[in-house]
Amino acid sequence: MKNIFILHLLMNSSEEIIHYNETVINKVEQATIFPYIDDELKKNLISEFEDSPIPTWRLMNNSVNRSKFEKIQPGDEILIVEEDIIRFIGKISAKTINVDLSKKLWFSFENDSHEELSLVIFMRGLISINLAFEELSKLFGYGEDWIPEGLTMISENKLKEFSQNHDSLYKVLREIKDNELF
Repeated sequence: MKNIFILHLLMNSSEEIIHYNETVINKVEQATIFPYIDDELKKNLISEFEDSPIPTWRLMNNSVNRSKFEKIQPGDEILIVEEDIIRFIGKISAKTINVDLSKKLWFSFENDSHEELSLVIFMRGLISINLAFEELSKLFGYGEDWIPEGLTMISENKLKEFSQNHDSLYKVLREIKDNELF
């Protein structure tokens, strides 16, 4: 069973919005990424993306994020949530821990110190959803006040229950979205 991760972005700073647009929405050219990664990861990304740019994001390298990051596997689903809207659903392509790539892509103008945002994920197949986050909370049986922070993983129990009742997260979210329109 594949994991489902939620990447909740608060978009509370201009810099965060700029970096999000540059690296997720507009994607990152492979020529920018490749000098910073090993040959095996480069080969995997070329195999999956050919010569297309890659949606890329990062997390601060702390114990909380690191424990979640270690559970990420290629093929896991990811939902990108802006504030209280699920903007995209996609899959995890690969991950790496890479300080130099992080400094290249997510430098800071606001201060001289560089937070170690070195937990890097590459995503594929991002599809626009634009669905209220509360629908996901209901779908997985979390309370209305559930607000994940940063990277959150749907619990194993909730995943098992979901997979017993549904075959595709995208399909279920699409049905919810379609029902909203009527």
